[in-house]
Amino acid sequence: MTLHEEVILALKSNDKTVQTNAIHNFRAMYSKHLKNHAKQKYLSDNEAEKEIDNALKMILSAIIEYDYLPKEDDLIKRLRKTVSLTHYESRLAEEMLKFINQQETDYLSIEKKIRKILNPFLQLFNSTENNYILINVANQPLMTDWIAQQTFDYYIYRTLGKDEKITRNRLAKFHHIIHETYLIFTIRYSQNESAKKKAENKINELCRLSFAEKRSTDDDLFSESMELLFSELSRKDFILKTSIQKYWHGIFNTLLDKSNREKSSSKSIKHLKVPADKSFCLEEVFLFIQDGLDAIEKVHAGNARRLLLTGRKSHFIKLVIEAMLSEASRGFLNSGKKYNYKNKQSEAQQRQDCKKALIDWMQNEINHPESTWANAKGKAIYQFICNENP
Repeated sequence: MTLHEEVILALKSNDKTVQTNAIHNFRAMYSKHLKNHAKQKYLSDNEAEKEIDNALKMILSAIIEYDYLPKEDDLIKRLRKTVSLTHYESRLAEEMLKFINQQETDYLSIEKKIRKILNPFLQLFNSTENNYILINVANQPLMTDWIAQQTFDYYIYRTLGKDEKITRNRLAKFHHIIHETYLIFTIRYSQNESAKKKAENKINELCRLSFAEKRSTDDDLFSESMELLFSELSRKDFILKTSIQKYWHGIFNTLLDKSNREKSSSKSIKHLKVPADKSFCLEEVFLFIQDGLDAIEKVHAGNARRLLLTGRKSHFIKLVIEAMLSEASRGFLNSGKKYNYKNKQSEAQQRQDCKKALIDWMQNEINHPESTWANAKGKAIYQFICNENP
């Protein structure tokens, strides 16, 4: 048995001490084969050392976790190509920019080099021993090619987007991407209804975990979000550029926002309805409040409107908010200095100051002989605004 074979065997040992020593020996044996090659690809020694370490980690992970059992010559070639990966990814980003700017570019040949480096790693996950859902399809090689292509495209998309997370612990990322791509392929192309159901259950389980983290109890909304998700995943022209969980998260948040807006709108209209026996309409209530907000505009550095807008939703504050929203075209939300309060108590006190200033103005208006609000209607409106249980 050669030294190389001994090290590979030790790397697969269940004895942690034996395995740790083997990792140390592996690094010592093969890092020296990479130094000159890395220096040719990277500008600084630190960068070269970092990529040597990344390449060794990636190959060690392939051997220990994914049953990669290379011969020594093949291993050295694979290590050198792996060291070059980050170099070609940077080159690809530069060449893609040239392509976008309609300049002469070599990005297709660079993409091809990256594909050659990654393909052997992607093939590690094609074994049915990797706990994937088995898929009954007529053309198994077609499935493998489709999944490899989707995984590669997703990886390149994230790489071009300068997402450093995708380049750390690459094999674990590939494992996750390929697993989810298998699930999508099953839903989209499999003729086996049992396999489709298993894939849907697995995705449902993934999204249910995210749903639980949101501490939401709206199961109807969750069911609707899952229907939309499966509808998207089933489309043959749909390309997923994030994880299934994150894509579901976006669907659910959109539905949740819509639901909250509908509930808020419904409550507001019902609560702010003026009783039939009143001698005024809601628009006149808003007009009275708007005049008062103009009058106290400079209270607390011009932040009166902003402070009242964030107050607790009492009857008084709800009316004030609705009055502000009905005059939103005046740009009141941009008024004030956007003061950063030192603490919540300070903010709450200033909000109370603004509320008191508005009430004081209203009292003065309904009692001032020359005011347009100094009449029975003005007093009735004042009572309606300030009465917590009208």
